[in-house]
Amino acid sequence: MNNIRCYNCTEEINRENQSLEHIIPNACGGRLTSRDLLCKECNSYFGEKWDAALAKTTNAFANLLMITRDRGEPQSEKGVGLRTQEEFKLPPGKPPVLSKPTIIEDLKNGEIEIHANSEKELRKVLEGYKRTYPEIDVEKALASTEHKREYFDQAVNLKVHIGGPEVLKAIVKIAVNFFIHKGGGRDDIKHLLPYLKGTKELNIVWLYHPEERVYAAGIKEVPHVIKIIGDPKEGVLYAYVELFDTHSFIVLLNENYKDAPVDLDYVFDVVSQTSKENVTKLTLVKNDIIEILKQKPFNINKVRSRIDRVRKISNKLHDHREIDKIIRNAVKVFEKESEGVLISEEAKNKFLEQVSLDFAKFMLHKQNSVAYLREDKPK
Repeated sequence: MNNIRCYNCTEEINRENQSLEHIIPNACGGRLTSRDLLCKECNSYFGEKWDAALAKTTNAFANLLMITRDRGEPQSEKGVGLRTQEEFKLPPGKPPVLSKPTIIEDLKNGEIEIHANSEKELRKVLEGYKRTYPEIDVEKALASTEHKREYFDQAVNLKVHIGGPEVLKAIVKIAVNFFIHKGGGRDDIKHLLPYLKGTKELNIVWLYHPEERVYAAGIKEVPHVIKIIGDPKEGVLYAYVELFDTHSFIVLLNENYKDAPVDLDYVFDVVSQTSKENVTKLTLVKNDIIEILKQKPFNINKVRSRIDRVRKISNKLHDHREIDKIIRNAVKVFEKESEGVLISEEAKNKFLEQVSLDFAKFMLHKQNSVAYLREDKPK
């Protein structure tokens, strides 16, 4: 640990103050880590301020892709059903549920229709009505409820926000962390520290979606990408950061770079949980970067295209999980069979019937989903 210092405060890092830093934040499913970047105090400060903002921005993608983290769980997102206009919670890796019970009153005919996620929720609503209408028989109403377990049948409008001052600082932090982690010098980035501390604003980072992809992702891949280029002839040190194949940024780390040439990259596929290096391509001159930061272009069509690609991959992941769930549930019929004895024909038939029924329901849902999306698509 000798001579290893926090790149922010320059205190020597030791066993007492060392801190595990995720170079791509844990909330994004990042796996690349180091204990040689920031001391515990600096890591905590930066984490609370900037990483938290980035986690909120990317949480929807973490949920859609069922990202596993080293610690903690993604938070539920909220969306509005385009057909019913009801608000739903979208828990990570689980079906949507109503944010709160939906109540449709027809007091003229003495009828109240209530949609709730559970009997507990329904009871609470009924007891509230009973205070106004004492004649309501809560137990009788509960006994007459219709319980349904079915596939979700409408599209949900989920808002995704990209950018913001705190998120941009988190992106710069990723670039700086990776540069230092790969042996870059503190002197080349120390002028950025006031920006990362929030005491000074700099125009050094913006959205960037080039015509040619920096990393050509495989058909099943959803990558995080970091690329650092140091060009002493151009006098520029810059970074490209891409998260979930959708959020991509250019970062001007140093516009007076004079050290050795640098060409570093890191690609991590959040689906397969595998990483690779030396697989990216990007060449910019200093004026290109300065112009991007000056003009601040935003190509909404490219962003939509990338998000749609990730959505399709997410759908396939959820389909595979559902098929696995169908089989695991059907296998339970064998639990009553004695060990060491051939499985009975009755159990085999029950297994096949259960798989066939559940799979047929699933395929009907998939077929109907196309129609649902067409009907629910905003005009």
